[in-house]
Amino acid sequence: MNERQTFRPYERIKHPDDFRRAFERRRSESDGNLVVYGVENGRAHPRLGISVSRKKIREATTRNRVKRLIREAFRLSKADLPPGVDLIVLPRNDQLHLSTVRQSLTTLARAVARRLKVASSSGKSPAEIRKLRAKFERQQAEKKGNQPRPFKFTRPKYDEEYFEAMGKIETA
Repeated sequence: MNERQTFRPYERIKHPDDFRRAFERRRSESDGNLVVYGVENGRAHPRLGISVSRKKIREATTRNRVKRLIREAFRLSKADLPPGVDLIVLPRNDQLHLSTVRQSLTTLARAVARRLKVASSSGKSPAEIRKLRAKFERQQAEKKGNQPRPFKFTRPKYDEEYFEAMGKIETA
């Protein structure tokens, strides 16, 4: 696969308002492993938010392991996920494996997108979506590279004529 499979910062949901919006939209799907909430995001790519409560998974190391599994499943399945959807994932238990999480995430994300009627509006194949994502990432990189550089001050080079002119102004 030519596309780099990374989990970019713009693919993360960090702001509490985005989480709240997804929970208030009340569009969710679940299976024995995960619960996935979804809401439209108006972007050309899906975004991931993870919510793991201490009540469900007591140990911090186990919670972190579950979050890493979900992030990795998202990273590997990005091309199969519907674009334009924010996905909030809640694990049901701590006995998860990468293959099951990946399969559940893909299935549940598509089901949520169907309920949101996002997937039917795009009408693009996964290959076309990958091309669009690659184009988007190139544009983001270009924007980052085309930002104006900070102004660097350089001292002017003075010559004899400048000092003569300044002397005449000061004496006048």
